[in-house]
Amino acid sequence: MNNSFLIAGQSVAPVMLLIVLGMLVRKVHWLNEDGAAALDRLSFRLLLPLALFKNIYNSDFKTAFDLKLVLIAIGLVFLSFALAVVASLKEKDPPRRASLAQSIFRNNCLVFGLPMMTAIYGPDEVGMFSLILAFVIPLNNVLAVVLISMLTSQKITVSQLLKRLFTNPYVVYTIASLLVKLTGIVLPQPVTKVVSDLAGASTPLALISLGAGLRLASLRHDAGTVLYGSFMRLAVGPLLLLPLIVLLGVRGAPMTALYFIIGTPCAVASYIMAKEMDADGELAAHLVVVQSLLCIVTMFVFLSAMGLLGWI
Repeated sequence: MNNSFLIAGQSVAPVMLLIVLGMLVRKVHWLNEDGAAALDRLSFRLLLPLALFKNIYNSDFKTAFDLKLVLIAIGLVFLSFALAVVASLKEKDPPRRASLAQSIFRNNCLVFGLPMMTAIYGPDEVGMFSLILAFVIPLNNVLAVVLISMLTSQKITVSQLLKRLFTNPYVVYTIASLLVKLTGIVLPQPVTKVVSDLAGASTPLALISLGAGLRLASLRHDAGTVLYGSFMRLAVGPLLLLPLIVLLGVRGAPMTALYFIIGTPCAVASYIMAKEMDADGELAAHLVVVQSLLCIVTMFVFLSAMGLLGWI
């Protein structure tokens, strides 16, 4: 684990560079507010959902499948969801509460966890982790829709919640990908190539859009909430849930994989979803940036401590 700080820094650096690029693009007026809003819509409705579709479609459910790990991972997602709902009650403004809760709940395993898992353990354990993500990522997205719908509305009926859920692009693409996977449909090569290319562009464009919309001057106003959300996501969640994983008898690479579900910063997509679903997009952007920076330290500390305790 001696290299965990360096590995975390290498994972964060591309994220930060793309955010800075977005800020520069806005500064030189290559992307105005209308353009950034259009890019957000494109990311929310097509690019990020396609990345989700690709992740599920490419998963091999027949190999590296460990039912115990998958069930534990799903349980961790629901426990993180519950923690986020309770921890966000301190924020009284509904849009801000929704963004805060999403940042505490929604992980970024794909951008941060997968590269670190590969760097630490090599390709042998990546299949196991990717399969866990095939269940965790769709569940994250579905529960994020539920979470924001609940917290941005003082009164919402079951029918309204279901309508929001089943018209959300993340949920629609998840259902579509599962249907394709379960029916054994093999998509033509040109289609998979286009899906792969668009999915590959999803995170870079979302980060550029985030940078273009970032207003650092307002970070002072959000500082307390941002630090609180970051502390809950990166420190409190892992401290509460790691002992549970230990009690369930998980050690080694699977333990590290499960830590990334609860210890990585909030997903870049949380910023896009917050803007598109009437939560506080500005606060969401600040939470993504600060958590992405702080995770260099927190991931190093937790991975080192887990190594010293003989858990990994």
